[in-house]
Amino acid sequence: MKTVCWIVAAACAMTTAWLSFREGALAERVSQKAGTGLLAIEHDSTESDLVIFAGGTIRVDFNAKEFALSRRDLTEWVRDSARATAAYFGRFPVPHAHLVFEPTGGTEVASGRAVGRPEPKIVVTMGNRTKGSQLAHESLLVHEMTHLAIPDHDIRHLWLHEGIATYVEYIARAQAGLIPASAMWAELMRELPTGLPERREAGGLDGTPSDGRRYWGGALFCLLADIEIRKATSNRLGLQDALRALQLQGGNLSRLWTLERTLDIADRGTGTAALSQLYRLMGNRPHTPDLNRLWRDLGLIREHGGLVLDEMAPLASIRRAITDRPSAPLLVAEPRLLRIVDARMRELQR
Repeated sequence: MKTVCWIVAAACAMTTAWLSFREGALAERVSQKAGTGLLAIEHDSTESDLVIFAGGTIRVDFNAKEFALSRRDLTEWVRDSARATAAYFGRFPVPHAHLVFEPTGGTEVASGRAVGRPEPKIVVTMGNRTKGSQLAHESLLVHEMTHLAIPDHDIRHLWLHEGIATYVEYIARAQAGLIPASAMWAELMRELPTGLPERREAGGLDGTPSDGRRYWGGALFCLLADIEIRKATSNRLGLQDALRALQLQGGNLSRLWTLERTLDIADRGTGTAALSQLYRLMGNRPHTPDLNRLWRDLGLIREHGGLVLDEMAPLASIRRAITDRPSAPLLVAEPRLLRIVDARMRELQR
């Protein structure tokens, strides 16, 4: 016998999400964690959970018998990753997504992939001996969730998709307090040089065969764009606002857009031409910015094997603004359960 239970969850009086459960609705447990901005629905089944929050619902397929880590540890990682992603974009990128965990040998989160059609879906391949303590330091899931927020493009522009996802996975987690801002900047300083064009390289980011340029060259494009937008808007807006503009226009991985449309909408979201201008500089030809000067201007100083932040540097205020908590926390406020309206459930409760 199938039972349908409708639950309304809201982050505030103005924001609601309707959720439908089939098969074994009476066995579900509704739990809330104060301050997370997310509502978790845990099934007694070993097959599927739902992670629900204002703006998004994620169906999680995870067979606990195939992994060493607990369902609780996995749900916490999914929840933290979704919270960071939703905070960065102002809402979760898509209303519904399917998240599947597949086992492999080993102790590491091996890989992830995201698709937008026929449904938004993320598949994570994870070592069957991975420990829950490792997941707190793992950013792959934010990377894949970010992919859901960006329209699909021609394959030659893959660098933009991977670059945005790589950049946002660090920024969003720093904004959410999952990693210190100093650790985030240290990681970018270490990895971004791998995105610079090789000596004698004649082409730009479009169509690059190099994984380093796709991921970290694309991330460098994002950092430079973030800085230019903030310079042009007296530090009021940044790349985050440009990417939110795509969301407002219905842009996500299920849509196939031209690059020109994406850049135009993103630029209009900040009232600048920063992304289009930077694409003309880096898209079809090699561009090698002076990273050492950039680090100095941002106030990032390597010293005694660590990182020192210079708060008097020319771009120190921009550096701080990039990792500040988002100014629009509406969709990550603590949700609350409003009511259960299924007639069968009401009858059983009498």
